[in-house]
Amino acid sequence: MIFNEGPGRFIVIEGLDGAGTTTQARLLQAWLSRATGVAYLTQEPSQGPAGAQIRSILTGRLKADRQTLALLFATDRLDHLYCRTNGIAHRLASGWHVVCDRYYLSSLAYQSLDVETRWIYQLNYRCIHPDLTIFLDVPVETCMKRITSSRGFHYELFENAQALQMVKNRYLEVMERLRQFAENIHIVKGDLPEEKVWDSVRQRVEPLLGADWLPSQKQRALLRSNQLMSVFSDLAAEREDLFLLSIRSINSGYQALFTHAERERPIPVNFYTTGIIVPQGPLDYQLKLKEIVREVRIKMYGRPWA
Repeated sequence: MIFNEGPGRFIVIEGLDGAGTTTQARLLQAWLSRATGVAYLTQEPSQGPAGAQIRSILTGRLKADRQTLALLFATDRLDHLYCRTNGIAHRLASGWHVVCDRYYLSSLAYQSLDVETRWIYQLNYRCIHPDLTIFLDVPVETCMKRITSSRGFHYELFENAQALQMVKNRYLEVMERLRQFAENIHIVKGDLPEEKVWDSVRQRVEPLLGADWLPSQKQRALLRSNQLMSVFSDLAAEREDLFLLSIRSINSGYQALFTHAERERPIPVNFYTTGIIVPQGPLDYQLKLKEIVREVRIKMYGRPWA
């Protein structure tokens, strides 16, 4: 599997059906949005074409054997990760934190009951490692009570307590194995009141972000003032080949447009409230863009990193 090399953090919430993964994923995305300004919530099965087929199978509208279902999950996951327009990898590389409700741990737990575990690993070997996976540990009896009032995706396939207990045992086995390969997995007691579960989730996410990822009051004040325009203007004035065209507000930050002696089209550089600075441009121009970003960071923070 592949490690996340983007500036954004990739966080997955896992658990049995009825464990409350959707609720906690939503709370986490909302908190990250308030704290950093750049957080995206998604889920598996995804909203893509393979995800639609999976939901039809899991709810009984379509029929498929377990191997076909495992292949569909892997197909959906790769599309979910690497779709060029809104894939997880693209968002992470652009500085977005991504919260995913279920990921490959679900496949390894649910589908390996009927399909060889090694094959499931092979199907997912091109997946990006989450920076953090949180497993909500809820008793099977509690999950079953919740499922009867609001069926989870897997209810038709694992509709009794005995089957769900087998899934939970597989989760615990797989998590132990993945931890041996340095995966960052935390187990949170999930049958407590919602606010207490959320507090436990937040406490495990905060160290992952670190102080530099949470915008300080100084950074927020800078973004609200005209000082940012001054920073970019001074940078352009110091470089004979660089000219500032404009600066505008964008979602969760600002975008400065530069012109360069070697480029006909403007060069956008996005500055987010997290302190992440993302240059946009062709690959053959990335080195020059990185120089610009380095200089902006030094002016903003007195150091070459965010």
